[in-house]
Amino acid sequence: MLMIRGEQMQALHKDFDDRLIADMSAWLETLLPESVVADTAEERAGALRRRVAEALRLSRRCGLSAAGDHRSYLLVSAMLGWDFNTQPQYRWIEECLGNASLGTPGERMADVLQALQGQLASQGASPCTQT
Repeated sequence: MLMIRGEQMQALHKDFDDRLIADMSAWLETLLPESVVADTAEERAGALRRRVAEALRLSRRCGLSAAGDHRSYLLVSAMLGWDFNTQPQYRWIEECLGNASLGTPGERMADVLQALQGQLASQGASPCTQT
């Protein structure tokens, strides 16, 4: 039987997180290049990685575990503001995501995205509305 020590698991988790943060940072950089403002490209990359790492930590705290759900949480963070979880008008998001009685983590993330889309549409800000 193969035995994996705690230290080995921690190293695997760290490596996985490092790769996930790098991948998510690159994805966000191409999707929303204005999501982080900095004086130099190096500062920008470092700031983006720190924000992505924090968003990943917060999404896990809400019970999310799938990469797609982490990406959705990251996108919400970038669009609403990196500190959206501290803003009173958005506290419902983490309450919904953290409430296991509302379904699976993926279902809860989908519900949050649908609610946010409804809010944008009611404000006339839907990108899908034809003029």
